[in-house]
Amino acid sequence: MHLSRRIDEDWYDDPDVLARLFAAMMSAETEALDSPYVVVRRDRSTGRTLFNGPYESAIAALAAADRDERIESGRDGADLGFGVVRLCPPL
Repeated sequence: MHLSRRIDEDWYDDPDVLARLFAAMMSAETEALDSPYVVVRRDRSTGRTLFNGPYESAIAALAAADRDERIESGRDGADLGFGVVRLCPPL
């Protein structure tokens, strides 16, 4: 246990390790933003769910979801939820 605690403390106190970890996390998140996404539209009253896309990036999908939400919000009795979901490559 003493060795394990020492390694954890050394890791936590080493700014280079934390900087590399942060850089790796940011790289993965940035890559994820450039992946394909779909817009998910769900009717909360019926549970019916529709998917539109794929869009080339998260930003493009968010813009499409925003546009669709503005268009659909004017319909009578519509209780719709919009979101975006990343398409992951097959395993």
